[in-house]
Amino acid sequence: MNKTLLKHIFITVSLFFVIILYGTSVDDFLKNNRIDISGDTLLFLNDSFNITADNGEEFIIKKLNPDYDEFIRVPYYEMGISGDIVTFVENEVYYFLLDSNNKNILFKFDAEKNYLNKYDDELKINKTAELESVILYSFTMINENNNADTVHFWVDKNKEIFTYNGSFYFPHITFNYGDYNYTETTEDREYYEYIKEVYIFIVEEEIKRCKDWLENDIDYVINDEAYEAALTIRVFNEELGEQLLDQLEELYANENKSLYDKGANIRWISSYVQTVSEFKRFYKDIDALAEYADTFPEFQGELPVNGEELQEYLTWQIVPYQEGAVMDDYFDTQVKFEIVPEGLKVLSAGRDKVWDTEDDQHLIRTYESVGMKPLN
Repeated sequence: MNKTLLKHIFITVSLFFVIILYGTSVDDFLKNNRIDISGDTLLFLNDSFNITADNGEEFIIKKLNPDYDEFIRVPYYEMGISGDIVTFVENEVYYFLLDSNNKNILFKFDAEKNYLNKYDDELKINKTAELESVILYSFTMINENNNADTVHFWVDKNKEIFTYNGSFYFPHITFNYGDYNYTETTEDREYYEYIKEVYIFIVEEEIKRCKDWLENDIDYVINDEAYEAALTIRVFNEELGEQLLDQLEELYANENKSLYDKGANIRWISSYVQTVSEFKRFYKDIDALAEYADTFPEFQGELPVNGEELQEYLTWQIVPYQEGAVMDDYFDTQVKFEIVPEGLKVLSAGRDKVWDTEDDQHLIRTYESVGMKPLN
């Protein structure tokens, strides 16, 4: 895998306001965070919120009692006069998604105190797939940018014995796939064999989604869960894990393709509206074009200010290149130029290569930016 993909994979997962903790059961949560419940101070507040999935399964969202924030809240550090000051985000609480028996934590997120009242109608849980050992669900909620985000979790189909309920954020066992000295344990292998169908399903479905969107020229961003799953698979099945990671790497190269293309096009067409001095320096730095460094259009100023000067400017700009050369955009469509009051404007038909559509792009090199006065 290339370094760019690896960098992407190992960036801390940042699904909006999520902070990762490990362990699925409430008991494990208390133990891992060294929380001692004593007296009448309950772990969760009483105002719980029930969500019914589309298959009828019940789940519960509970608020963590703020008295226990100090055990798990990640502080923000601000520089003070005498050192760092530890501060916390005001008006926020932790919410926990639990299974119907209130014993297993499936997911946790940090949000404003009135989050449930504000978005109760927009929180959805849908059954994604019924696999051999577990049922996979998707939990859709609203993030801090008022957009919908979806995470997956799974519930063991056998509720009579110990369950492997959890998610990528609250797995029963945390696989340290970044540790090359990792030694597999019997418990790890048993858990992986039980849950591997979830990991494989998540990766394959994400690959399928991204390939379909790519074929239909729709922007996509690969879900971090797919990387988490593929890296875990590689720990226990190196060949399959590498195959899946290779496919993710190929798709990663085309993430948000239209945004990349549009940015590349702007950078491309900006080269056509350089000043006379900038072109002369460019010619001088390239041996094959050095003879043109002492030529220049016969008008005053760094940019053309009328149609006649524009034609001279464009002719002079194209002279060093082979006969018949044209000024194309990033998408191989010839660009257009206009003189506007602000400066020299270059226009592109955009990705669809059709003029006068929504994806047309343009760039103006302003007269003010090169020390000239705008046209009246």
